[in-house]
Amino acid sequence: MSKDELEKYTGEYELPGTTAKVYLKGTTLFVLVPSQPEYETIAIGDHSFKLKNLDGYSLKFEVSEKNEVTAVSFTQPNGTFKAPRKK
Repeated sequence: MSKDELEKYTGEYELPGTTAKVYLKGTTLFVLVPSQPEYETIAIGDHSFKLKNLDGYSLKFEVSEKNEVTAVSFTQPNGTFKAPRKK
């Protein structure tokens, strides 16, 4: 994916009690949750990304009809957690 395509996913997302940041380093999307290491992602299609080197963990972004990202769902072995995008 191009940097311009990935840019729409960047921002802050509200998880219960904390804020996750999604950002770019070059043309790679990263996720940072406080008190955890940063996670590099790999695009798997349909607004979804898996976390590199971490099996069973992925992200799926919700995209509106206007092509705006409104939320992200974090999927991990213990469940799926939806995080709305901060305005």
